[in-house]
Amino acid sequence: MNTVDPTPNDGPSPGGRLLIVDDEAVIRFVLRCELEQRGYIVTEVEDGRRALEQFSTDPSCWIGAFVDLLLPDAHGDELIDQLLAVRPDLPVVLMTGDCDPSTERMAKERQLTILRKPFPLERLRPLLQDMRRQAQASAAANLITNSETDAATSADAKAETWERPS
Repeated sequence: MNTVDPTPNDGPSPGGRLLIVDDEAVIRFVLRCELEQRGYIVTEVEDGRRALEQFSTDPSCWIGAFVDLLLPDAHGDELIDQLLAVRPDLPVVLMTGDCDPSTERMAKERQLTILRKPFPLERLRPLLQDMRRQAQASAAANLITNSETDAATSADAKAETWERPS
């Protein structure tokens, strides 16, 4: 596992933490270097168990995950299901060299983006833009939900205070 804080290359950091889960060290290394160069904070792990350990420490801090389909201790779709059970709004990119139609179906059912290995690094830009957009939308929705909950709680407390006899 490797976690490194980024040094922004040209301008403000886009921010956000990304999780890379792949048993191939070269894939993790190249992807981590590219993402860090773009200003992301990256955690890379080689298996599902470590991915869940890292993810579980603070599920809300992640803006996305890149998950390999075939891992040494789990199938990628099982790991993805576990991640999404905790964070249904988490953008996940499924990395695979597999062209099986069942993989396509599985990705479509879970609304995942497939990144076919080997992939050109230029493919990352639109994926990262989508992840940031989804993360911002999710944060805005959570903010609205929390504000509405706080307002309702405050209104209930005021009503309760108002109804109390003196």
